Amino acid sequence: MSNHLSKRLSGLWPHWPTGAERSVFILCLAVSFLCWLILKLTLNYKSPRSFSINYTVPDDQVLLTQLPEKGRVNLEGRGWRLLSYHLWGSPLEVDYELVGLNGEGRVSAERLRSSLDGRLLATKLQLEQIEYPSAPFILSKKSAKKVPLVLDWEPVLPAGYIFKDSVRIVPDSIQLFGGQEQLASIEEWPTENVSIEWTVDDSIYRVPLAEPKQVGLKVEYDSVEIKAQLEAYIDRDFIIPITVLVPEEVDSLRIFPDHITITASIRQSLYESVSADSFQVVADLRGLPLATETGQVVPLKLEKQAAGLVRVEMERSQANYLLFE
Repeated sequence: MSNHLSKRLSGLWPHWPTGAERSVFILCLAVSFLCWLILKLTLNYKSPRSFSINYTVPDDQVLLTQLPEKGRVNLEGRGWRLLSYHLWGSPLEVDYELVGLNGEGRVSAERLRSSLDGRLLATKLQLEQIEYPSAPFILSKKSAKKVPLVLDWEPVLPAGYIFKDSVRIVPDSIQLFGGQEQLASIEEWPTENVSIEWTVDDSIYRVPLAEPKQVGLKVEYDSVEIKAQLEAYIDRDFIIPITVLVPEEVDSLRIFPDHITITASIRQSLYESVSADSFQVVADLRGLPLATETGQVVPLKLEKQAAGLVRVEMERSQANYLLFE
């Protein structure tokens, strides 16, 4: 293949060197390229580079402002120094201590430049330009506050089941850390809005807490436990007589129907304690305009029901009555 290439080159360039002459030619070409490269690397160039900023805050204060974490600089120096720094140099980082008068201040580009100059001193590169906005910041006295937790969720329970007792959050309160002004307006802290499909065998779930949206605000935990047990409930029908309340001047009145069916969803633990006597349905005609025509109606009201029921439904909300004179 080498002979074939030589023949092709000889056809294009009759004086193309062969054998030892070709080796000398390639060597001269490499030396020329090396000299050109050395010459180029001795010239001055400019190169953009990003840098990171690590802000430090006094121990008794907290930062309430989101500050830029990166900036850009233009480095200037000889080509071989820039090449060496880009290949083997460490990431460009600076520490910046935030100190403000009465809690307010501004990040100084000049201070950043001075810190960067110190980091670049050993490389002998020059910092030509720094790109960073002169950002204002606010500091506040660090404080802590304990607030109750609020469960923000949508439980999905199996059909025919309900929570046996109230759902407990463990722990039921949390410590918040931040600026005094931030904490003053916070009275409670929510969990993340989650939907949990609770099963009969489950009693504990872990729920994440809502993440702070304000700069400088931190929460003690990132999640809490919710504990609860399920209890089955059973639907049962009761036939209840309607109690009629009439004005004193009414002598004779008939209501129909005179009984009503009530459907109650009863917890399993209370099933045996609930009976028809646990309910009272009232038709109160006192204060209503009375008429003698058939078809007059009176609203029905559930005046009494057993405690701890899941649900109670009446088959109807009104009854008809007939008044006899």
